[in-house]
This record gives sequence, C-alpha cells and structure tokens, in this order.
Amino acid sequence: MNDQGFHQDERPPQSDSDRGGLRAFLPAMALMVVMFGFGVVGLAKAPETGEMAVVFPPFQSDADYMSRIVASGAYYVAPSRIANIHVVKVDDATTRARLDELGALFFLAANGICGPISDEKSWATAAAG
Repeated sequence: MNDQGFHQDERPPQSDSDRGGLRAFLPAMALMVVMFGFGVVGLAKAPETGEMAVVFPPFQSDADYMSRIVASGAYYVAPSRIANIHVVKVDDATTRARLDELGALFFLAANGICGPISDEKSWATAAAG
C-alpha cells in the first residue's frame, strides 16, 4: 500500500466504450486517407506531353531541380505552390523518361495547387525560342 491508502495496481474499472476510443477508428481513417490520395492523384493525371507538374524529392535546392529539368531537355515554365513541384513543358515521351531517370517521383496535371504561380517563362523556355 502507498501513502494514499490504496494499492498502485488498483484502477477504476473501464467500460467497453472507454477501451477502444480513437484507436478503434484508426484503421478506417488510414484507409480513408489512402483512398482519398488515390482519388486526387487519379484526377490530376498528367498528360503524356505538354505542360505538367513534376514532383521531385523534397528538401533539395532549386538549383538541383533546375539542373535536372534542363538536363532532361524539358522546358521550365514556373514554380508551383509547393517547393519540390515545378511546372515544365515536355515535348515527347523520351524527355519525360529522362526526367523520370533524373529523379522525378511522379507527374501531375499542372493545375490547382500544382499549377504555376506566375506567368513568367524561365530563361530555358526563352532560350529555346
């Protein structure tokens, strides 16, 4: 017994409704998040060629993203609202495959949150003519 007059291992009884709580809903919530993610990505599928958003691994420099885009042969259009997503113009499937080889995680339609935040064209686009 401790100083308060009861044993430490004595706890107030719990009802069945208290035991599950939020943990009972975690699997359902996780499934909902995954399904929502697939739905959003499915609606935002990038075209095979043309303007698209390229998602790169996060926490790298803008210079690294730009060098990958230029090395692939794609044209830089504008940044998006998310730091590791950039809008580019891809002319053919070969250029898209090169972007993939250079570290692009996936491609999305360039609209909404993945759309360009300015209408300014980059020096790469201007140089291409």
